[in-house]
Amino acid sequence: MSFQPDFRTAKSLSIVEEIIEIIADETDDARQSAAFVKWLAFQKQFWKYSWNNVLLIAFQAKQYGFEVTKVAGATKWRDMGRKPTSEAWKERLWILAPVIRKIEDQTTGKEKSVLIGFTSAYVFDVSQTEGEELPSLEYRHTGDDEGLCDALEVEYDRRQIDLDYISEAEMIEEFGSACKGVSMGDKVRILDTLTGAECAATLAHELAHSILHFGPGNRLDFEHSRSTAEIEAESIAACVLGAWGLEYKASAMYLAGWGGDAVKVRESMNRIAHTSKSILSNILPAS
Repeated sequence: MSFQPDFRTAKSLSIVEEIIEIIADETDDARQSAAFVKWLAFQKQFWKYSWNNVLLIAFQAKQYGFEVTKVAGATKWRDMGRKPTSEAWKERLWILAPVIRKIEDQTTGKEKSVLIGFTSAYVFDVSQTEGEELPSLEYRHTGDDEGLCDALEVEYDRRQIDLDYISEAEMIEEFGSACKGVSMGDKVRILDTLTGAECAATLAHELAHSILHFGPGNRLDFEHSRSTAEIEAESIAACVLGAWGLEYKASAMYLAGWGGDAVKVRESMNRIAHTSKSILSNILPAS
């Protein structure tokens, strides 16, 4: 959708539902794309670690001074076409791995697996490996923001939400990863390297979280799952960009990555439409 001089008006509110329908269908298309199928197969290869092991990994990585993203053992990394670097072996991360033994069930006579103990094992973060390029999802919004960032900043101020742009180092220090943005309800932090439409989309996404997903006392609302919250926030970002006359379909791959599909987007249509119009009604010119 290209920008039109007379497009950015209050009548843009009338296309919000249309944008939701489009982004819902685009999300289904994204889920069927070769890039997404490859990425999903890659994600399924990683073991889900226990909470104790997660803490162990995070503590050790912090001691070594790096951020953990994707973790696996040396054999698993080799299966994916990568291997730990020589330096990585000096900073390998140890976990408690379960020891499983197969025995015969005395009642049924069938073989079953039982936990008999734990042993130490070494794992490595993807940043400690080298080899084949890993599959990723591309959902960056590109191009100029056409003044949308300024308009959204005014909306943050109107809603008395504390907005600040911080460096990647500050983002990692405060939140544990170099994410684009974080909402804490009445406070939002945005990565200061974002520009143009990507910055506008992030501002709209985090604003949606602040409006929809925090209850009284600035407490996180656990009524909805994390995936539902992300689907709603990114769909709202798409609506805001689309109504402003900017390209918004990059959001579809992000929605797919959070388990979104046409059904889930439409299930939240009323919440998405209401919040999108609430934002747009304040930032769109009257005529």
